[in-house]
Amino acid sequence: MKRIYSILAAVVVLLTCMSRETYAQTGATCDDAIYVDGEYTANFAAGEYWFMALTSALPMTIKCYPSNPGAKAPQIQVDFTCTYENGKAVYDDPKVAKMVMNAAQYELTLPMTKTLTMQMDDNGKPYYSYTFPKNYQNMLYGQGVTYAIPAYVKLKVFGTTSAEIVSEAVSSRCRDYVNTLGMNTTLLISPEDSVNTYVWPLGEWLKHNYEMTWTGTGRLFFYTSKDCEFDKESAKVRDIFILPNDQVKITSAKASDWIDDIFQTELYVRMYPESEGYFKIATYEEKDNITQYVVGGVPASIDNENMTISAILPAGTDRNAAIAKAQYRPTKTHNGQTAEYNSSYTKLTFGKLVYDLTGIVVAQKAGDTNAALKSISVEGLDLPDFSRYTLDYFDIEVAEGKIPTVAATPVKETSAVDIKQATAVPGTATITITAEAGNTQVYTVSFIRQRSRDNTLSALYVDGKLVEGFQRDNYHYRMQVMSLPTITATLNDPKATMVIDQPKRVPGFGQVIVTAESGQVEVYTVNFVLDPAVKQCSNTVEQMNASQTYTLNAGNTIMRVPVSEWGGKNAVFTWTGQQDLDIDVMSTCLNEDGVTFANLDVTMHKGETVRHCYLSTTQTLTWRRQGIDGYVYLLFKPKETAEVSIAPFAPTCYTRSTLIDLPSQNQLPANGFNISYSFYLPEWQKKDVKITWTGASTLELFIADTCDFLLQ
Repeated sequence: MKRIYSILAAVVVLLTCMSRETYAQTGATCDDAIYVDGEYTANFAAGEYWFMALTSALPMTIKCYPSNPGAKAPQIQVDFTCTYENGKAVYDDPKVAKMVMNAAQYELTLPMTKTLTMQMDDNGKPYYSYTFPKNYQNMLYGQGVTYAIPAYVKLKVFGTTSAEIVSEAVSSRCRDYVNTLGMNTTLLISPEDSVNTYVWPLGEWLKHNYEMTWTGTGRLFFYTSKDCEFDKESAKVRDIFILPNDQVKITSAKASDWIDDIFQTELYVRMYPESEGYFKIATYEEKDNITQYVVGGVPASIDNENMTISAILPAGTDRNAAIAKAQYRPTKTHNGQTAEYNSSYTKLTFGKLVYDLTGIVVAQKAGDTNAALKSISVEGLDLPDFSRYTLDYFDIEVAEGKIPTVAATPVKETSAVDIKQATAVPGTATITITAEAGNTQVYTVSFIRQRSRDNTLSALYVDGKLVEGFQRDNYHYRMQVMSLPTITATLNDPKATMVIDQPKRVPGFGQVIVTAESGQVEVYTVNFVLDPAVKQCSNTVEQMNASQTYTLNAGNTIMRVPVSEWGGKNAVFTWTGQQDLDIDVMSTCLNEDGVTFANLDVTMHKGETVRHCYLSTTQTLTWRRQGIDGYVYLLFKPKETAEVSIAPFAPTCYTRSTLIDLPSQNQLPANGFNISYSFYLPEWQKKDVKITWTGASTLELFIADTCDFLLQ
């Protein structure tokens, strides 16, 4: 295709030649990478650009459409870090570092560099593409990285290029209309809420043990699936739990196994209660560790974080024999493990845990070796949760302006105690105990300023109105609404913070997650259901079927279309009237304020004989969110009697391009390289036409008889 600077031999193009800065320049460094969440499209001049996406978005495809197909093929570099030292990648997460070391067994190397391969689309237009394969997920999950981590991609293009990045993950498709179940949340649900779908974020909760409970007069059927679009009759159902019959306790190991199996970091849930009740997700502790260890009559110090056991045995003690006969007490939740020692008695294996025993030594001189404390007090009050086996105490709070005084009492009167008091807050007091035998032990108490524990709201609003019956200590609400609601809230304590998860659909729920200054979390949940008037109204409204004509008389008429059929699809309205047709698109068929979320004009386009309104997939995708009862409602406002219809259509140059009228003044967007414009030729015939460009950069004008043309 030749570059042309004339239109019908009568167009003069005036260009202002300035610096060429018409393409996106973001993502110039890895630290400033462009975040890709589901879909991303932009145009780039020749150069290098960084992108970042979470591995939960895999599989993901990148496509490049160069303006000059003869240019060198684009290249990509992929890694799981932005940090490099002396040319080597640095991975903060040890599991990720291990994964990278073992990448070769998955036929991958990191960082990976690849030249994109050329392909042809259905119109014979060349493009370059690469899909991040299943190997990546095999490598991630196979090496224990069963949670989402950032992946960085450097794209190098050698000429003006349009780039498209699209996630094929279920989570990207479902995120706009499915709410996430929150940890430590209670939901008040009833049988009518069975239409709701929730995200169960296995990957986010992987470091927690949690259980699900149900309190109601009947049972709760808990269904899971890899996809958000399912019900209890669907072949997509994966697991079924019946509460309270089934005990649903999820450990990190169980969640990790699920993720390995489904190659996703989330499941989708639908719940079918037989009656109204409370569904609760709560964390619990299940530690299989040792809480007390007495060796040779000496209570040992146990550090279950660093997995060490230490003690000073009396002089002359047979160390190994004493360890072999040691008495220990495990946590109550242990699974029946017994301690096993290695031959040198330097390691103790307890279930999956391995303790280091090298800290158990024999004193060098006679005398009592007990260097433990009986108690620690702060300002005369005993330290909460004190244990002689716990040496370090963190975040002990003291009042503003107070410097605390610490006192301590040793277990043995023969032990000497030396206390170095904290001199400021935050600060640390150090307690050194010297036993009669000369061995020492050090306890530390770290202080911080007293923090607020208030994690409550002073007010909770829905669509600007205070929730009826709101109380600070009531965390569960249920409301009838007529449209998609918006939650706002006010904190009771300004030192607290909150995150609001808005409802994605109705029926559905929203949450306000409040975190106190001290870290305690409380969750307010509002479960939204449709006002019965919505359903009553909907049952009286006629449904439009695809490609079927309907006669409208002058005046207002409401009809409905199902979201499942049209949401995210290309749709065209056709109107046979002599005047334009005005259409309001509404969330419900009730004539309430705020339910209209779009307005459409069915008009006569250049060169057409019938009035049309073309809707792209992006426009109808909003219907999935706004159609709160599964439908969107169309308020037709005809001024005459004529026929209307809705039908799917395949985009063409006619529907994909933007018409430029004559005469007119148009503002062209920066980086609009992939936007095409059309001219209605009959209006341009036998006329002298001047095109003037007033931008601060160069405009290049290309003309063709198709919108899928290539620039050479």
